[in-house]
Amino acid sequence: MMFLVAIGLPYISNASSYRVTSISEYQVAEKAAQAGDTIKWAPGTYEDVSWVILKDGIIVIASELGKTVFTGSSKVELQASHIVFSGFQFAGGKINGDVCKVTGSHNLLEHLNFSAYHSKYYLNIVAACRYNTIRYCNFERKPEDVQSSVVQIQVDEKQPGYHVIAWCSFLNHTAPYNSGGDYGIEALRIGYSFQAKFISRTTVEYCYFSRCNGDGEIISSKARENMYRYNTFENNGESHFTLRHGSDNIVYGNFFLGGAGLRIKEGQNHMVYNNYFSTGEYWTIKLENYKADPLKNVVIAHNTFANSGPLKLGGKGDFKPQQVLIGGNLFINPINQVTDDPTGLEVYQANSYSGEIEVPAQSGFYPFKSIVSKNTCGYYHPSKKIASDNTFPLLDIPVLTDDPLLLLDIAGNKRPVKRKSAGCFEPSKNASSVHPYATDVNTGPVYLRQKALLAKRVMANIREATLLKAEKMLNEKPVTVTAAFCSRSAGGRHDFYSEGDYWWPDPENPTGPYIQKDGQSNPGNFSDHRHAMVRLSEITATLTSAWMLTGDKNMRKRLWNTCKPGLWIQQR
Repeated sequence: MMFLVAIGLPYISNASSYRVTSISEYQVAEKAAQAGDTIKWAPGTYEDVSWVILKDGIIVIASELGKTVFTGSSKVELQASHIVFSGFQFAGGKINGDVCKVTGSHNLLEHLNFSAYHSKYYLNIVAACRYNTIRYCNFERKPEDVQSSVVQIQVDEKQPGYHVIAWCSFLNHTAPYNSGGDYGIEALRIGYSFQAKFISRTTVEYCYFSRCNGDGEIISSKARENMYRYNTFENNGESHFTLRHGSDNIVYGNFFLGGAGLRIKEGQNHMVYNNYFSTGEYWTIKLENYKADPLKNVVIAHNTFANSGPLKLGGKGDFKPQQVLIGGNLFINPINQVTDDPTGLEVYQANSYSGEIEVPAQSGFYPFKSIVSKNTCGYYHPSKKIASDNTFPLLDIPVLTDDPLLLLDIAGNKRPVKRKSAGCFEPSKNASSVHPYATDVNTGPVYLRQKALLAKRVMANIREATLLKAEKMLNEKPVTVTAAFCSRSAGGRHDFYSEGDYWWPDPENPTGPYIQKDGQSNPGNFSDHRHAMVRLSEITATLTSAWMLTGDKNMRKRLWNTCKPGLWIQQR
């Protein structure tokens, strides 16, 4: 009952249920169904199913979660409203348009899996609809042949959409090597450039983004008044979350791990607080110096930056960000420096840092020593209060359910009204167990999570040994076929040649064809090329595994150099 009421459906105790095994059976069932009735697709793989859901208020589900798979040229459009659409997989198909298009409102889409589907968008929510919720869905491995985002949420000029994307996973989206940072396969795009002034009020929360490298932008936010909270961005390399166009956006409670962080390109009144950054060599926050809609009134407050690159502040150029407040942040073991490319206009207040590093010449940075700890999950938190004079002004966008006074920390602990601790954690018992809200094992469809958990355990077991092997291979030059040559080869120096173990010269015809002697290996047979191929496969497999385990771009670069088309046979 609560499930139906949550999306606006009446509770009907005598609702009917229909089981279907084809599109024709579905159409008959939908025609007969009333609001509150359920249509269940039987398990199986269905090819070339193109269907439209037209009747409001029905429930369309897989009879067994994850066991109804659509492929081929299959696609679906939800034209109706107040629909529950759940439990399906769309995998390995190919179409010209969108896999799933939503034109109705107040719909719930959950436990869906989209994988390796050649298409424009996996999911397209059009501008005119409102209040759609997408939760526990997985969007992975969008093929590179169509340069469009994976999930697209359009924005209407006259009314906000109020859509929610929650507990979803976005995984393994790639672009061709050396394609540049603007290939076009963003994991999630909200709005188009021409919709930058439109109000969206979309919430993206508790989602997990990993190895989303199909574009320089993982999320491309191109509209006003969106809220991004409690998401995890992990191992995305140089790709990053971008507030591209639009104003009045809120970013809080997120974890940025092992890759670039948040880029803010345009707009006014952006609030970034209570986030945890551990980006390694990559920058954490990057403000752009851009002409079209220059940045103004940006608050970066009470974030923790641990073992990370700098904040890049957009100083070079004629359109410097204005009214940028950097306050109450905690910098733990910064790499080289805290900030880069300053404008000279920033206001710094009550930031704390550790280490002998370069900090801005202005006041507003205070060193601390030995009062942070790393919890059992590997995340830094203050072991006692790092005092912060937090009287600086903050932003409040009244229609968004954020925390403009920062009365809570990233873990939900209460902060004092005055003298909050620097960083995203307030010292507390709960801080010792804090970790990202969204992970690879609590997002996406329930039927995929067990696989994700098993994969995580396997990777944990092989991680150390694999990385040790990969480190040794980084500087190893691949052995190619040109490194050895056999005079018995009928081909040239660039041809692969190998002789079988059990083949021997014919003593009665030394210059003739070899003869076979089963079980007797010939030590004089030529096998250098075969051994080189085995070694090549070992190197590529190990570097691929290391890249997948860490997202380390050096592994990817070395892998590409090893596997360049033609290198193995063309090198002189």
